[in-house]
Amino acid sequence: MKAAVRTGWTGFALEFWDLVEQPQLSKGAKDTCLVQVHATGLNPVDYKLPKLVLGKVFGLEFCGTVVDVSEDAAERFPVGTAVMGPVQVGCSGSVAKCALSQASKLVALPKGWTVEDGAGFSIAACAALHGFAQAGVLTPQQHP
Repeated sequence: MKAAVRTGWTGFALEFWDLVEQPQLSKGAKDTCLVQVHATGLNPVDYKLPKLVLGKVFGLEFCGTVVDVSEDAAERFPVGTAVMGPVQVGCSGSVAKCALSQASKLVALPKGWTVEDGAGFSIAACAALHGFAQAGVLTPQQHP
């Protein structure tokens, strides 16, 4: 598959490769979805941490369509469901054709949202909520 790959010893360089091994659900996987990525969000953490921490493929959040799902998550996210959320760090990256994610960390794309809206939401929203809490605007009990 095509993907943006961290290269070099530290992984701070970036190249686009056409022949990256596509992630697959392992036999007996639990709480896992394989998602065809339609849009990806990019954040400062994506380029500040090396591949030893985040893995070879670039990107942490995405929006896409479920193409395979573990048995325990199939009822919540059947194949064909539009979802958004983070990748499984170290196993996958979002700047790629497909990505793996924990089903428990995904949400269905809300009606009226574009894939671009969904791709940039999860990490940015968590950072914003954390900032509001730090500033005293929200109390921890108000967090969704």
